This record gives sequence, structure tokens and C-alpha cells, in this order.
Amino acid sequence: MSHQNKLAAVCVAVTLTACGGGGGKDSSSETAKPAAPIPTSVITVSESTTETRDLPDAFASLNGEVSSEGDLLSGSLVNGNLSVTVGEVDRPTETTAKVVNGDGKAIATLKVLVENTSAAPVIQTLEVLESQRANLLALSDLKALHKLIVDSAYLGSEISAAEQDSLLAQFNTDQLNRFPQAEMAFDEALTVLREYNDGTLGDDQLNPAQVIAELNFLAQEGHALVVSTAQNLSSPLAIPQNYDLQVNIDSSVVSRFIGQQDLGSMSGGQWSYDPTYQHLSLIQ
Repeated sequence: MSHQNKLAAVCVAVTLTACGGGGGKDSSSETAKPAAPIPTSVITVSESTTETRDLPDAFASLNGEVSSEGDLLSGSLVNGNLSVTVGEVDRPTETTAKVVNGDGKAIATLKVLVENTSAAPVIQTLEVLESQRANLLALSDLKALHKLIVDSAYLGSEISAAEQDSLLAQFNTDQLNRFPQAEMAFDEALTVLREYNDGTLGDDQLNPAQVIAELNFLAQEGHALVVSTAQNLSSPLAIPQNYDLQVNIDSSVVSRFIGQQDLGSMSGGQWSYDPTYQHLSLIQ
């Protein structure tokens, strides 16, 4: 074969290859692309409210109606601005809401965390009580009053140092009859609080009143000891007759004396004792 004929054969082969010659499949068809996932977002709302949220950019062009499982919430999404009305819950609740457009197609998903705000004061009360647990079980207020009476008698030479030590040792709170019940009430209340936070119990199970009641029963015995000691020592110090526990969740103050209206009053955010009970200011 001449040089010119060889060159022609090469050109024909190259042309056939470039045109898909040889009967091969047509590779120009495109594979269908999967549909893009719908956007999702997580929001936290309060129960029994209507709230609005500006959702992320992925929601900016979306419009539709919002609804959730069990009709806990409903609302609308307009160009990324969400407005929802939330129902009442009895515990921290998590639900899923869908955004559906006018054609009935789900175009977005929301994971919604609903806060049980109505239970907040009860939870705060339990948390304040727990923070003061050691002092409350020791009846620190009453114990300090008992010590003030005994120490005053010693300083007035009414009793000896040995008698002072003996009288102080009598105020041993964990030996009082109601001490086990008070401890148990604390433990049960905190177990319920943990289960509430886990979403397994409703807020009607939260019961700080039971803890306070048991602590007041315990204080009856402590108060009786204070009164008996004061009488035996002829103490001039006035003994409060009302010793029910006062819990102030705003200031986190728990006391048997502060807040008792027959002992003093609040002025300018500060508690002041009446003159008869001024000595109580020494034991806070």
C-alpha cells in the first residue's frame, strides 16, 4: 500500500471513532437527577402562645400551611416567615410539623420543641428547695435560734460551759421522728422532676407542697425543743409561733422567719424584723 493510501485509511478510522462508528450505544442521553430534599429546621416555642420565626434562607421562597401531629400547633409559612399557634402541654414535648403548599405537597419539615411554661414556678420551687436541702433538713433557722438562746444563757452566767454544750447537742435534727419522711419527700420529688424532664410524667405529678409539708412536720419537733429550752432558761427572747417554711423563688430565699408577716415586713426590697423579733436578724 502506498504512503498516500495508508494516510487515507487512518483518517477514515479516526472519523468513524469520533462519530461513534461501529454501532455503539448513544451516550448523549442524560440520567434523571434525584429530587432535592425538602428543607428542615428546629424551633423552640412556648405552650399556649402564638409565635413567629424567621426561618433559614432555604425557606425564603416557600409558602404553605403548617400542621403537626395531634394538632398541637398550626400556622402558616409566608416567604420564610413562620407564624404558629401552639396548644397546651403538660410536659416538655417534641413534635414534627409539616409545611404543605396549595397543591397538598409537603415542601418543608419542622422539628418543634414545646416548652411547658405553666410548670415553671413549680419547677423553680423544687430547684430552690433542693439547693437548700442540707440547711432545710438540719432546720438551720430553728437550730440557730436554739443556739442563740443557749449562748445568751451562758453569757449571762445562767449555765456553765458544760451545760451549754449539753443543751446544744440536744438539737440533733436527724434524730427527730420526721427526719426520714422529710428525706424521702425530697428524694421522691426529685425523681419525679427527672422523669418530668425526660417527658415521661406530666406536670401534675410535680409536688413541692409535699416536701414543704414534711419539712414543716419536722420543724414542729425542732420548734418544740426551742420553746422548751427558752422556758427552762427563762430566756427573754421572743420565740416565733409561726414557723411554716417561706419559699421565695425570685430571690431564692428559703426561711422560716423571713417573709412571715407577723415577724416583720418588706421595704424597698429588704426584709426588716419588728423590734420584738430583732434578734432573729442575728441568725440569718
